Amino acid sequence: MTKIKIIGFGNEGSFYYFIIKKQDFSYAWLTSFTDIVKKCSSSSGLRGVRVHDEEDDFKPGVMVDKHESYSADKARIDVFYGKDIINLTISSHHVVKEVLLDAIESIADFP
Repeated sequence: MTKIKIIGFGNEGSFYYFIIKKQDFSYAWLTSFTDIVKKCSSSSGLRGVRVHDEEDDFKPGVMVDKHESYSADKARIDVFYGKDIINLTISSHHVVKEVLLDAIESIADFP
């Protein structure tokens, strides 16, 4: 999988956000991202409320003003699809910032 470029990121307390160009986003990358959050938060599993059911249904290019969420006992990920960008947010008191950012560096380049 090719690394994608994160065009913006930040955090405040237990809230983290990442901004990505929509054209770079893929189902494989989203799966890797959710796996990293699951490992970094020691969550047993992430259950999702999705606008797609599987990779064949995943078409971020046509998804505008859509929202997905994945949650577990110790973490929540929200994905907001805009016209040109995707905003990923993580909310968890159980994520160590340095561990999370180091893990995400394996699948993304930071500005």
